[in-house]
Amino acid sequence: MDTPPAQRPSTLSSSEPSTRDDDLPSSLAAEGRESDETIARQMGLIAQVPFVQRLINALPNAIAIVNSRRQVVAANRAMVALGWADMAAAAGKRPGEIIGCEHADAGEDGCGTSVHCSRCGALRAVLDSVLTGEQSTQETRLRLGPPSCEALDLMVTATPIEVHGEQFTVCVLEDISDRKRLAVLSRAFFHDVLNTVGAIQGYANLISRKRSDPKLAESLVERLAMLSRELMEEIQSHRDLLYAESGDLAVDVGPVVPAALLGRLVESVAQHPCAADRHLKLANTWHGSLITDARLLMRILVNMVKNALEATDSGGTAVIGCTDRGDEVEFSVHNASYIPPDVQIQVFQRSFSTKGQPGRGIGTHSMKLLGERYLHGRVYFRTSETEGTTFAVALPKAFPAVPSCPDSDPFAGPQDA
Repeated sequence: MDTPPAQRPSTLSSSEPSTRDDDLPSSLAAEGRESDETIARQMGLIAQVPFVQRLINALPNAIAIVNSRRQVVAANRAMVALGWADMAAAAGKRPGEIIGCEHADAGEDGCGTSVHCSRCGALRAVLDSVLTGEQSTQETRLRLGPPSCEALDLMVTATPIEVHGEQFTVCVLEDISDRKRLAVLSRAFFHDVLNTVGAIQGYANLISRKRSDPKLAESLVERLAMLSRELMEEIQSHRDLLYAESGDLAVDVGPVVPAALLGRLVESVAQHPCAADRHLKLANTWHGSLITDARLLMRILVNMVKNALEATDSGGTAVIGCTDRGDEVEFSVHNASYIPPDVQIQVFQRSFSTKGQPGRGIGTHSMKLLGERYLHGRVYFRTSETEGTTFAVALPKAFPAVPSCPDSDPFAGPQDA
């Protein structure tokens, strides 16, 4: 088994703008698949390499050896354990299909062939390795399909090898989710909390200087009290997200009246800086009730509304509403802006943000996580240049007794999700 000289890995996060002229075209990976006979022959070739199976089984990271069409012909126990009973069942699959990526079946030929794959760091690592003949290391973020719906951050290293005249690629998958999650949540926490603490400090200083004006001091105290409540809410929100990421978030369900909840939301958001020079309109309010967690639903809707207002031009209006959809209730937030295609495919990825600022980019991810994993609904969006953008969460009217995760398309509306 021959390997090329070790090269310095290149890194490119799939969430960042590509350094190339454009994203990977899905057609680049749409090569068809080898026959079962060819897969069996290639598995035999790899098995003839002395100690290769023992060696990869001894390593803790998930490892797969793929052929030129990215089909697995050898894998270690850690890789197979991600979703298959044994290597015989995993043979011929592609890495995303074994891992359980939510988009693995979205393309015409499975993993690597859908529009979502155009920014996949794992796919780019393999293709770079094949095209250059050198080792390539890239970061990628993906979301697992049901039932876990877990968001994963992976460091994928692809190394080309030659076995008896045939080309293969060794793929090593390192799970860096905990490290990335901690970094993202820490940045977001300090960003949000320090902003609010700074505002509290500013008003406290004003109060100390305006003691001679009781009326002004009283209004400043009211503002200070509101900021203190916001600070508590921000701390609780980050705590809940941390628990949600680790699977430890407790859900407290009960009757929720959407009309009342949306009324409180509109009143609360009106005081937020994102609402300055912008309007939030309440429309299409359903006057029934559902069983869900009001606190988590409010977190989802607050994020949707803040994002909509931030995307709205000065003087513009965002619209929030609630619609009866039979067994479901759809909460939606609309604004007039359009999300371009390269952003659409990354919207729900953890830490992706169009704003390019530290501490941003977990809002849409938290919507998906809370709405689907914990409230057992569907979170999705619709966008067009003529109609603008609508984010929505559709929740069951009766909270399900058995936890589930919907197999939903993030672009789907209520009629086709």
